[in-house]
This record gives sequence, structure tokens and C-alpha cells, in this order.
Amino acid sequence: MLEFSRILEIRIWKEHEVHYLFRSAAEAGPKDILKLYDVDGHLLNICASLPSNTPSNRYTLKVVAANGLAMLEESTASTFKLLEARISAIERALKSDLPLPPVVEELQRQVELFREKLETTESVR
Repeated sequence: MLEFSRILEIRIWKEHEVHYLFRSAAEAGPKDILKLYDVDGHLLNICASLPSNTPSNRYTLKVVAANGLAMLEESTASTFKLLEARISAIERALKSDLPLPPVVEELQRQVELFREKLETTESVR
């Protein structure tokens, strides 16, 4: 009876399923390169005919080439955000230090007068 139950546990794996299983175990992406080594450090082929791992013969799975583009995009995006914040701070500092053109000052004065007119109760009546 024991032999029958062991037979039921055996499954025929397809090549893409084996690769997917190993990528999942290594938390690797589809473009990452995986290498599997035996106890002696010999490179093994990741395939459906690979013998099972045993406590005395453990395999070592390594991601040897991760997708650097994703990491580069993340670091570049954060660098650009920091750069944008710095530029915005410099622009605000320059705007407060430089005098406004006379036309803009006149427009600000007119807006302020209009705001005061709206806030007073005399103009509402």
C-alpha cells in the first residue's frame, strides 16, 4: 500500500513548469539567470529529469544575474524626484528674492483692491 501512495505522488513535470518552480523558489523574474549547484559545486541542468534533493545531497540555487533594469529604474526615479524637489526649492527661493515686473505688481495691487472690496459689507449692499 505504501508503494502505491508513493506512485501517486510522482508527477510528470513539463520543462516550463520546472523553470517556473525554480524561479518562484528564488523569487526571480523571467529575465533573471538561475544556476543550480550540487554539494560539490558542480553546475546542474535545471530540468524535469533532475533527481530529487535529499538531506545528504542538497542543491544550491542562485540568482546570478538579476534584471538590473528594474533596479536602475527605481534608483533613477528616486534620484529624479529628489532633483525635482531641489529645483522647486531653488525656484521658490529665486522667486521670493527677485522683484516682480511692474505689470505683475499692478495686477497684484488690483486683485488685492478687488478682494478688499468683496470683503467689505458696504459693497455688498
